[in-house]
Amino acid sequence: MQFEIDRKLDVQNGFVKKTIVTMFVGYAALLVFVVTLFVTVVSGKTSIPAWGCVFNTALFMLPLAFTKLPAKGNIAGALMFIGLLIML
Repeated sequence: MQFEIDRKLDVQNGFVKKTIVTMFVGYAALLVFVVTLFVTVVSGKTSIPAWGCVFNTALFMLPLAFTKLPAKGNIAGALMFIGLLIML
């Protein structure tokens, strides 16, 4: 029984070690998008109101940061894109 548990944990850890770079790249890309969107909106180059950008980003990222939900970055990103779609 213990051998099964150890083997499953080894498989899980191996998967995480192989895919962790992809996870970091995804979160870095989301951060670049949010910063670029914020700068573009605040500088007035789009028709999206500045309050909408700040409200949309902070509303989804900050509360999820303190939870233990898996894939909270993905959840926040999806909700943020839905919010932008509604504002456009």
